[in-house]
Amino acid sequence: MKIKDTDSQEASVRMLDAEIDEAILKATSDASWLSSKQVLDSVWKYARKNPDALSSFARRAVYERVRERLRSMTRDDGSRAFENVTIIEGENETRVYKQVDLFNMEDFEQAIRYHSGVAQHHLKRCAELRDEAKARGIQLHLRF
Repeated sequence: MKIKDTDSQEASVRMLDAEIDEAILKATSDASWLSSKQVLDSVWKYARKNPDALSSFARRAVYERVRERLRSMTRDDGSRAFENVTIIEGENETRVYKQVDLFNMEDFEQAIRYHSGVAQHHLKRCAELRDEAKARGIQLHLRF
């Protein structure tokens, strides 16, 4: 199974993201916080006023749901059934979801590098938030 975005699809996704970002910013401009449902309701209000956006939002929602399901499907032992890896065909690189049961050594290495990078990103973000809290006089201790 391949998931490959063409340049036009990627441009379309970027435009859609910009529209969603605009709707989110409008929804949150007058509130100190909103639940995700309240933000979603506001985005849908925006989409209903813009028929092209509504179609794009629906397509993107299905796309994201499929990606979410691929990431959450598990094998009998509870581990993930699919991982996102890059395959190379000639000069083309394509991001794909591949069943872990079909992994070779390179696939395992890629997946481990990805998760290691994400972990480092999250650790960095934790430190940034701790430092921001400290600047406001709030002392927090990280557990790592």
